[in-house]
Amino acid sequence: MKKLLLILLCLPLLFSSCKKEEGCTDPIATNYNSDAESDDGSCVYSIIGIWTPTSVTIHVYEEEFTPTGQFLYSYDTTATITPEQYGISGNIEFTNESNVIITSSNGNIETGNYTISTNTLTIIDSDGDSNTIFTYIVSKTNLSLKMSITEVDGTTTYTREETIYFIKQ
Repeated sequence: MKKLLLILLCLPLLFSSCKKEEGCTDPIATNYNSDAESDDGSCVYSIIGIWTPTSVTIHVYEEEFTPTGQFLYSYDTTATITPEQYGISGNIEFTNESNVIITSSNGNIETGNYTISTNTLTIIDSDGDSNTIFTYIVSKTNLSLKMSITEVDGTTTYTREETIYFIKQ
């Protein structure tokens, strides 16, 4: 009788101490954990794949100063346009071999290479002459590439942020 009572008292402790392992449960994520029974929201995704542009946001900020450096005025505006209005059409593909392939809607293909460091993406054209540097954010189905450009013209500073939004094919 004492053994039965001891077993009955220990069983709830045994089952309550079993905790489900948490982690990323999405098999296409780079940090997929096949042992995880509960998704903890930690999934990390790769830019590798084919992406279709959906929209472009352009944020323009302008400041003007006097020749002595006194602030005169600023101008701040944001516009959202189509990829075609921005001058891009077709898809962009990032491969496992660090190649980038840009296909226009009329079939023209441009190639280059890319490198990634934390959340910075650098695209090097096929000639190796120019680099385009983006800050990127990627999820399971979405990619955004943001580029900042600052120009100084006399006493006026122009800053433009361009963000291209993509969906995964």
